[in-house]
Amino acid sequence: MDVVILNRCGRVRFVAIQRRMNLEDLNGKKFALWLHKDAEESAVFSGTIQYDGHSVQLVREHDTPVEIREVWYERIKPVAEPVKDILMGADFFLLLFISDLPSDADEFGFESLGLRWPS
Repeated sequence: MDVVILNRCGRVRFVAIQRRMNLEDLNGKKFALWLHKDAEESAVFSGTIQYDGHSVQLVREHDTPVEIREVWYERIKPVAEPVKDILMGADFFLLLFISDLPSDADEFGFESLGLRWPS
């Protein structure tokens, strides 16, 4: 699907081509989940993608697998060479932005990914 955004004058400002990632191509590939907490802090969780035809998981050595949610699939991208070292040699990555829950937040509607922020 091509996405075109027009400014107020009707001129093209930005064109993006969005293609759905073929999940079968991900199976067995090195993958990084790149979490950004703020402008100063980020963490990379790496492993291998396991796709069983229905769901996608990031399988990490000695850790519980992390479910890659279907709503995130379209955000999975191939890793560009300049950031390959940062993303621990991964072939594909998913970038997510996170924040701390406010102290008065009801945790009922939230589900843990099972990841621990590195100290």
